[in-house]
Amino acid sequence: MNNINDELKLLSEELKNARESNNITLQAIFKRTRIDIKFLKALEEGDFNVIDEIFIKAFLKEYASSVGLKPDEIIAKYELAKQGKLKDFGQSVSENSSEEKPKKSTKVFISPDLESPVQNFGSKKSKQILIFAVGLSFLVIVTLLYLLFLKDRDAIIVQQKPFEEVQEEMMNNDDKSRFDLAAADSSNSESVQSGKLKLQIIANSKVWLRVVMDKQNQDEFFLEKDSSKILNAFHNYSILLGDAGSVKFILNGKPLNFNASRGEIKNISIDSTGLKLLYLKNSESVK
Repeated sequence: MNNINDELKLLSEELKNARESNNITLQAIFKRTRIDIKFLKALEEGDFNVIDEIFIKAFLKEYASSVGLKPDEIIAKYELAKQGKLKDFGQSVSENSSEEKPKKSTKVFISPDLESPVQNFGSKKSKQILIFAVGLSFLVIVTLLYLLFLKDRDAIIVQQKPFEEVQEEMMNNDDKSRFDLAAADSSNSESVQSGKLKLQIIANSKVWLRVVMDKQNQDEFFLEKDSSKILNAFHNYSILLGDAGSVKFILNGKPLNFNASRGEIKNISIDSTGLKLLYLKNSESVK
């Protein structure tokens, strides 16, 4: 057991050394990841017992990304350190690299009838490319002349929208292009008129949450078993939660349709239209 603890300490020292060599403070990592500083210190001290097992890998990946280390390598070292086999990490890396198949050399047949077959072939290919490029350019010019001068001027012209209108549409459609719709409750029209959202989060077991309200107010906390918390916002909530199968959401007095398995980490968005499931970033996903 002491061997395992020693190897976890070695991993923690690697994390801390990377942070200090890059002149990065724990406060800076906290601002980027919103992971409580006490958990960041625990990672650097090898005191993994103070962190729930379900969050350790997520915290390690966030920390590694913040100090310039490779998250996948840190997770692999953590798994080996728990087994007391951290020394095997270098061996596994070399085995993976040795498994790469060597590139096959391609034999080129050179005819004895040619003085410089490679040069002749290249010259011939260049001429073909040049002829193709000239022909393509000619077609493009003819097409442009037709569109500009010869085409019937009474044809319907597609007008370009003003930049301000396009920018507004992009902002309004941003959520549609980035999110997968998990469920929606269209009965919350009252909240749109009042501009006020009241979200109740209920936990049936201990769960960690990171909440951003109206894209600016951030909060990070644990909910204990059989407890709840009420959050208020004007427009929306963005929530990252661990053990997603342990929580329920009630928006303005109406339950939201949210299904997840125990132990899953989910990233969701909630606004007046309901609940949307967001894609997890690589740095947020847990193997």
